[in-house]
Amino acid sequence: MDHRCRKRDDRHLRDVAVITTLTPNPSLDRTLSVDRLDRGALIRVRRSTVEPAGKGINVARALHANGYEVHAVVPAGGSDGGELIRLLGLTGVPHTRVSVGEAIRSNISLVEADGTLTKLNEPGPALTTAEREALVTTAIATTSPDGWLVAGGSLPPESPSDFYASLARRGRASGIRVAIDGSGAALAQAIAGRPALIKPNRVELRQIAEGPLRTLGDVVSECRRLLELGVGVVLASLGPDGAVVVSPEATIHGRVDVRQVRNTVGAGDTLLAGYLAEPGDAISSLRRALAWARAAVRSPLTAMATPEDADFGAVTIHEVLAMDMALTEDLVDA
Repeated sequence: MDHRCRKRDDRHLRDVAVITTLTPNPSLDRTLSVDRLDRGALIRVRRSTVEPAGKGINVARALHANGYEVHAVVPAGGSDGGELIRLLGLTGVPHTRVSVGEAIRSNISLVEADGTLTKLNEPGPALTTAEREALVTTAIATTSPDGWLVAGGSLPPESPSDFYASLARRGRASGIRVAIDGSGAALAQAIAGRPALIKPNRVELRQIAEGPLRTLGDVVSECRRLLELGVGVVLASLGPDGAVVVSPEATIHGRVDVRQVRNTVGAGDTLLAGYLAEPGDAISSLRRALAWARAAVRSPLTAMATPEDADFGAVTIHEVLAMDMALTEDLVDA
């Protein structure tokens, strides 16, 4: 079977490897748009949407919306799991359901008019050892030998904290590249599995850093330390300070002009999707990643941005980094 595929746009045909995403703890996400969130007050919702969500699903949706081949692997149980699969089908994203015994979680995102995001996330179901194994074997079997397996998000309750590390090792043994977008202990232990790429935001990077992250130079130093531990590439998102890519071949910093942030839901996932969408050099990959992320945060809705929304001219790439550049204070997750 030929596992190669083409971007679904005859104007730009290019062979690319199939990207598979794995979301161990997916959710039904209800996003409520409000003018302002006042604790204890009656708040009227201006807009409400319900979508299939989780980092891997978000990455898959972003790739699909921009015309790239992708396949999502998700556990789904209960009526909410059935609804997630139904909604995922409506997006057109090819997917494989791994049935689990317990119902998946439902999350609520409250988005204020100024773009402030408040999230209420349920823990999700505890998966059995057999269910976790089914997820991993399905995801690896779905990924082409030269492709990417993107896994991310929180782990289901009672999951071993080395889940992502084990996934990275098994992926490498199968000849595939594993990208991890996790946090806390799961991310810290994933590094021991030597994943091909990790995508922490500044908050997540600070959780595993050996020192403070006050400047761009601090971020770069931490990323280089992670490379010494066996990580292939670090793509670190820094919110309003842009993003950096650190690899054995390149260290670059990109920033993007965003005049109005309307919604940060899934922005980091869109950044990762844009970076992995096509093989190529770090500069073109980061430029595309930031253009996609900019389109995502400028949209008042949570629908994935399309090629028409991306403004590559708003992205600035720096190959010579201002290492003493102070990072924005009080940075929210990106």
